[in-house]
Amino acid sequence: MILPLSEQPLVSIVVIVYNQSNYIKECIQSILSQDYTNIEIIISDDASKDGTDALLQKMHAADPEKIILNLASANQGITGNCNAGLRLAKGKYVAMFAGDDLMLPGRITQQVEFLEQHPEFSICGSYVQVIDGQGRAVKIQKDKFNKRNPVYTLDELIASNNSLVPVPGFMVRADRIPASGYDYRLPKASDSLFYYHIASKGDIYILKTPLTQYRVHQSHASNMGYLDDSLVSLALCEFYFPELYSAIKKGKSNLYYSYARHLHKVKKDYSGALKYITRSLLGDLSFKKLLALALIICRVDR
Repeated sequence: MILPLSEQPLVSIVVIVYNQSNYIKECIQSILSQDYTNIEIIISDDASKDGTDALLQKMHAADPEKIILNLASANQGITGNCNAGLRLAKGKYVAMFAGDDLMLPGRITQQVEFLEQHPEFSICGSYVQVIDGQGRAVKIQKDKFNKRNPVYTLDELIASNNSLVPVPGFMVRADRIPASGYDYRLPKASDSLFYYHIASKGDIYILKTPLTQYRVHQSHASNMGYLDDSLVSLALCEFYFPELYSAIKKGKSNLYYSYARHLHKVKKDYSGALKYITRSLLGDLSFKKLLALALIICRVDR
């Protein structure tokens, strides 16, 4: 049910952009086409070099009431850019979004309705349709454990390394966002700790329908910078949430497992894969990880 405009709380969509001239128009159009009216679209561009800023200025001129531009004069990195956009948000609810992803019809309405009816939840996510660089459907990403009742707690989010579903599908309560925003100590992968803080103030619910298209490029493949930031995030969790040590330990193990599988299947780096799968098994012994160890040792690429 679509709420009358007078009853719609303001929703801030913060779109983080860098060199996305090929995708940004389609992204913003997917937001403007939503059936939910009371939104502000904050687009924060991190000094793009491919003409993205000129496209953004045209879009702003066409709809200055809904579109708010933040054009950086110098590149500040993804964490700085996220904070620059987030600082401008005035909504009751906030959705952080990427300039190459797309919203499917009804997304904002469905998430607002859920959060309005369930104030105990801090985050509302959804299933996500993964697409490739050309917009072709790859798969539907359901919640990680495919729960019948998809309620998730902070310890489950940490153990999953913030991968219950792709985070572009999240909408959060603005009053539960940490005052400091994204942590500048994490220059490449600060989103995990950001959502851990929010989830510490209320659980997560995953709507069982795809409401976002998440674009995966080759450049999204795991790299050491993201691994390092994710490990630092988990180390900081030991300080902020010491009572969740077992979940943090499992999160580290799962992170090493994912990186080992990337090195094995994508990079064909068998010695590196062996190193990280061993670290994973030291933290959490499971059949899946033992099988991965065997495949790496035997150099079976599957």
